[in-house]
Formats: sequence, structure tokens, C-alpha cells
Amino acid sequence: MNKVIAVALVSLCLVLSPTVAEATPAAFHGMPTVRLTNGRLEAVISVPLGRVISFGPCGGPNILWQSPVIDGEPQKYGPWRNWGGERTWLAPQSGWPASTGTAWPPDAAWDTYTPRRRRGTRTLVLVSAISPRSGIQITRMFRFARDGRFVIDQKATNVAGSPTTISLWHITQVNSPEAVYFMPNPRTHYPGDYMVMTGKAGNLIRPIKEKALTKVDLHGSRPDSFKIGVDTDQPVIASRKGTNLLIEYSTLNPGRYPDGGNKRGFPVEIFDSGGVSRFTETELLSPLYVLAKGQSCQAKVTWRLLKLSTRAQTQPQRDYAVDHIVAKLCR
Repeated sequence: MNKVIAVALVSLCLVLSPTVAEATPAAFHGMPTVRLTNGRLEAVISVPLGRVISFGPCGGPNILWQSPVIDGEPQKYGPWRNWGGERTWLAPQSGWPASTGTAWPPDAAWDTYTPRRRRGTRTLVLVSAISPRSGIQITRMFRFARDGRFVIDQKATNVAGSPTTISLWHITQVNSPEAVYFMPNPRTHYPGDYMVMTGKAGNLIRPIKEKALTKVDLHGSRPDSFKIGVDTDQPVIASRKGTNLLIEYSTLNPGRYPDGGNKRGFPVEIFDSGGVSRFTETELLSPLYVLAKGQSCQAKVTWRLLKLSTRAQTQPQRDYAVDHIVAKLCR
């Protein structure tokens, strides 16, 4: 093996200690939180928002982005507050006027949760309010698996509405990663395996490892945002900052995906906010489902958090080494 890519990998996620759930003080903008940990990793979940707002090694840095000025800030997004962390929305966004009654803001029910614990398990279960417009309710379940992976189960149920077409849209806001990676589709319907949906991103994207992986290079600052949709048959997305690598997995199920026009759509989408307090949204989407009253659809997202180290001395060598190891890890 090339010495440059001889990399020592220390997995922070393969921990077999028991999973525990602990209530923590109301420390996130006055809202109650629950802390899940397996002794090495921890996830802090805002109960009313129904989302993970902090994730990382116990006592270590938060991999996720949080708004640094949420209290008293001018509302950049109108009546909707961008708290940060991860969340489940319903796609496609172009269908919001029909399903929620407005193109913006997002449905308030998606930020309004109450707890529902399952007896005899270590899983935290949160249930959203029922949307007054669509009649859909979202259930989110959080747990650490025995192999150390963090699992987020999502379910949408049409409790009281007319038939509607939706996709479960999992969004993770990562704190200013240096690179994001995705798996290309050799049988893609799109030039370069992706489509630029907003902004300009072409000069940031390049294939690596004989085109087995594609890298979005996010070093440095950019004033403008962009978004891309990724045509892939492997819905895996990895975010790297320093030596921390967050890998998110989903499952490719049959069907059409959102935002593809007449083509099959995108199981993976990537948004970068640009600006000073930069975050990157890594997005995993389910196929589109038509839900009649009483019907549900489900999707699971799994996280691994890895720590990377390399013997390479120079920055270009380190980047080369890490990129090629990520290509192996994402398989």
C-alpha cells in the first residue's frame, strides 16, 4: 500500500457498552432535552423540536451546526427559525403549497413534538403535531444500536387528510465541513452524476478514486449558497471536518424520488449556506409515496462517526490519503 494512504483509523462508533437515556436540564434555549449515550458518543435531542441538536464524542465537539445568534436575531428566514441540528421535513418543497397551504414557511407541525416512550427499550420516541392542512403526523425514533451506530427512524402517517404525495426528507446541518462526499451512479441520468439546483457549485466538485467517490471541496469561505441534487444508487453521504468523519446511510428503495423533473429524482441532496456562519445540509430522501388516510411510509437513517489519522506530512498528502480512505469507508 502507498505509504501516503497508509492511514490509521480509530472508530469512535464501535462501542458495545449499554445504551442509556438521561434527561438533561432545559439547556437549549429554554427547551427540555434528552441525552442519549453509549458511553463514547452522545446525542442531545430537543424534545419540542423533535431533533438532534448536538452529536459527537462525549465531552468533545458538536459535529452539528447550531445558530450562534438565534435569540433576538433578525429573522433571515421570515417567521421560521433555523435552530440547527437535524430534522425531518416532507418533500418535495414544490408541493408545499398543496400540502401545507403555503410555499414558506415550513409546516409548524414539523417543529412541534411531544415524547412517547416505548416501555422496555432505550429508544426515544417523539411524535409531531398533526398538520392541520395535510393531516400528516411524523414519528421520530432515536437510539444507539449495539454496534455503536446511531439510528434515526422516521415515519409519516396520514392521520386525517386527503391522499397526498410525500417523501421523507432527512436534513442534517453539519458545522462548516471541509469536504462532503457522495457515491456516483455509473448509470446516471445527469451529466456528472448531479444537477446544480441553485447557485454555482461546479468548480467545487470532482471525482476521486477512479470515480468511485465524488468530493465537494468546501475549504475556505464563499459568500453565496448553492444546492445540488445527486443521482446515486447508494444513498451514502460523508462530511469531514479535521479528523472527524460523519457518514450517513439510507436505503435506496424502488420508486421516483423528489426534484428530478421527468427523471428519477435525487435520493441525496447537498446545500451549503455560504456566508460567515457557514453550515452544510446533507439530505437523504425517500421515494415519493401516495398516502391515503390511515397509510404510513417509513425511512431509516444511520450515522457512523469515525476519527481519522494519517502519517502523511503535508496537507496535500493528507487530503489525498483521507479522500481515498473515505472512498473505502463509504462502500
